[in-house]
Amino acid sequence: MIKDNTILVVMKRRILQVLPALNVGGVEAGTVHTAIALKRGGFVPFVASSGGVKVKDLNQEHIQHFTLWLNSKNPLIILLNVFLLCGLILLKHIDIVHAGSRAPAWSAYLACRLTGCTYVTTFHGFYKCENRVKKAYNRVMTYGQKVIVSTEFMKDYVCLTYACPPEKVIVIPRGIETDIFHPDKVSVERKEVLREKYNLSVESIIVTLPGRLTDWKGQKVFLAAASEIAKRHQHIKYFFIMAGTGTEKYKKELYNIIEKLKLPVYIDETCTDIPALYQLSDIIISTSTENETFGRVAVEGQAAGKLVIATNIGGSCETVEEKSGILIPPGDVSSLVDAILTGKAYPEQAIQNSKKYDISVFNQNIITFYTDL
Repeated sequence: MIKDNTILVVMKRRILQVLPALNVGGVEAGTVHTAIALKRGGFVPFVASSGGVKVKDLNQEHIQHFTLWLNSKNPLIILLNVFLLCGLILLKHIDIVHAGSRAPAWSAYLACRLTGCTYVTTFHGFYKCENRVKKAYNRVMTYGQKVIVSTEFMKDYVCLTYACPPEKVIVIPRGIETDIFHPDKVSVERKEVLREKYNLSVESIIVTLPGRLTDWKGQKVFLAAASEIAKRHQHIKYFFIMAGTGTEKYKKELYNIIEKLKLPVYIDETCTDIPALYQLSDIIISTSTENETFGRVAVEGQAAGKLVIATNIGGSCETVEEKSGILIPPGDVSSLVDAILTGKAYPEQAIQNSKKYDISVFNQNIITFYTDL
């Protein structure tokens, strides 16, 4: 009996994830999903951050969160966090510290060096490295015993840019709750709420670009395509939606274009039922002009069984396959117009392809990752 208890204690490895904050975002959602998956997989998870709205999600699962100044890039605060993390590692008998952002990664890395704790990272994004100092600052994300990335594209980028040994880099695609986007999961009533909000007729062909309102997400390319379609096909009721928010300056630019060209475009900054928006739409667009590390919109659109049109750069080259969507060159208005007008949806193929990125697959992959460390 004692022997069995000893084995149980050894198996229950204790994992501390560190990140700047726990507000809304892909990194934050991934951290919460990972913590929950670890707990259900027999590990003991902890999270440290500066706090945020998603702390309540951890509390609901009885996962302990520690509030530190991990959102600060001040060197003195980073150093202070080193000693605070050392205390946590020793107090909670942490086996592995997992960092998901650079400033907390420096604190975590140094704390692990001082305590002998295992250090791993997830390389979430394309960090600017315009000079040696910046590149050296970013490199901490490659110091992990293992480095997680979401696509093979990101693996190539990390290995080439930071001379990271390929054997250290593990590809684990992000997890998405694909089931909530399925056509069978969204009621007619939910779609009608949005149809009424946008004042749309049932004959309208709805083209939607979800995502944060920022220039590299390609909203201006989207508006240029809307303008071209409106000119060429006045007899067909095309309607365009952008769902997301951004800076006041950029929003003003977009609204000025819409007003000037009198485009049938609605910018929805308050949509809380994204699955219903996908089901209301006929076509889902991801017009990013810079590389996406993964590209959630393309996967979510496929999970909804819609025609997905995405740019052929970054993660979308892996998540969008033949008959699960269409890939076009970034910034190419003509190609976008042609794809919208002539593209064909293959709902079953799209939904089936999206299942490769379901949260259940991510959970199994992350459990295997920690088990094998």
